[in-house]
Amino acid sequence: MPMPDSDEVRSTLSPIMEKFAVPGMAVAVFSGEKREALGLGVCDLEKGGTVGPDTSFQLASCSKAYTATAAAILVDAGAMTFDDPVRQHLPEFQLHDERLTSLATLRDLLSMRLGYRGEGILNWGRNLELGVDTIFERMRYLEPIAGFRELFTYLNPAYTLMSEVIARVSGKPFAEYLKEAISDPLGQNRTFIHEGCYVPDKSHAFPHGEFDDGVAPIGMAQCGGQIGESCVYSTANDAARWMAFHLGKGEADGKRIVSAEAMAEMHRPHVYAPSVPALDNHFLSYGMGWQCRDTPNGPVLLHEGGEFGVSTFTMLDPLRDNGVAVYANLNSSAAVKASTYTMIDRLAEREPRDWSSLFDTLVKQERDGVSAYYENQLAEYVQDTPEISDILGSYFHPANGVIDISQGENGIDMRLRDGWVYDCVLEPAQENLFRGPFRFSGMQALARDGMRVRFFSDDQGPALFAAGFGVARKVSDATA
Repeated sequence: MPMPDSDEVRSTLSPIMEKFAVPGMAVAVFSGEKREALGLGVCDLEKGGTVGPDTSFQLASCSKAYTATAAAILVDAGAMTFDDPVRQHLPEFQLHDERLTSLATLRDLLSMRLGYRGEGILNWGRNLELGVDTIFERMRYLEPIAGFRELFTYLNPAYTLMSEVIARVSGKPFAEYLKEAISDPLGQNRTFIHEGCYVPDKSHAFPHGEFDDGVAPIGMAQCGGQIGESCVYSTANDAARWMAFHLGKGEADGKRIVSAEAMAEMHRPHVYAPSVPALDNHFLSYGMGWQCRDTPNGPVLLHEGGEFGVSTFTMLDPLRDNGVAVYANLNSSAAVKASTYTMIDRLAEREPRDWSSLFDTLVKQERDGVSAYYENQLAEYVQDTPEISDILGSYFHPANGVIDISQGENGIDMRLRDGWVYDCVLEPAQENLFRGPFRFSGMQALARDGMRVRFFSDDQGPALFAAGFGVARKVSDATA
């Protein structure tokens, strides 16, 4: 079919935006040498502002492909190889096992095949001042859930470590190197990195959350991740350039930026991941910054991202030289996935499935599965409900740091010293279960169940189990 123009894209995706109540969306479509980039909806439901092709969005984990590409450029330059030991560039690197620490390579970081469970503040949501040194100190305390190089296990700090490798090898701050090596050569005029709270001076799509009473602005642009794993901002126009570059196997506008060999390494499978039969994906793996999936219509490359009030999705169809990127200022992965799959079908002249209903169901099933997983874990710590005075104090987890439990005006205040976004107010729910909403609305919209905690005692003394953080041991009582 001919390349759809902006009106056709708008009419195709508007029903999906309406179904999921998405305030604004950036859409980039690439097919052959043709590109279409546009904005839909508004930047902020309260303050307005029209989303355009140069409106910036936070990319969340779609940032990882930028980190992998930066690494590939340094490999091409002979400054490092994908199979360099991590310790060659980061002597401070330490896993739970010394032999595995010495074996781990940059390829293992980029393909996230170290085997750790990606939970807690090391994975996401730690305070901005806690940089790479915190990963060096605490990564060894993460929980192994798979064998080394056995299975893809999503692990954000692996990419923060890669950003540190890139900075040390290039001799430049990661953000500066990314701009010099990637964004400037590609002509990406509105692609940049920003950690923490972002106060824009140009058109920006502010994040929104889905709450019990509907969709509403979160109030600020806040990146919960850190550089390398997240924190890239971009636009529809720049996304079209990005896809053309990857589908062009490292060339942009006739200029070679990454070798075809290094691009192939990024795009090929490096570790097995569980399949998604509902999507007809019976083989799924992770490359470097991209998922690799087989479909009945051929192989595709894709990545998704989720942040405070943001969802992103990019898919490349190399056989047909097609690509679609969709960024939304609402934490609705179903909306961006349904939009992307629908446009990919249109470009391939296939009748689109009802992707909206399918992804709505799959996302709800995934959310229910995560909730059930934590409920099963919490069930292991059922005891009599303790006196409030007995649970007050400070608790310690070697990976997540100190958790303070104190009596507040509206309930039991729970504060992670190293992760303010997880601060919450707990109330007794049942047996010795305490639960409550997060104080930061962006976090509450992202994790609608709020925080769930059980306090218990065993032969090692008093402790708590917090969903997503594991067991923390009490180290001090509350001070008077």
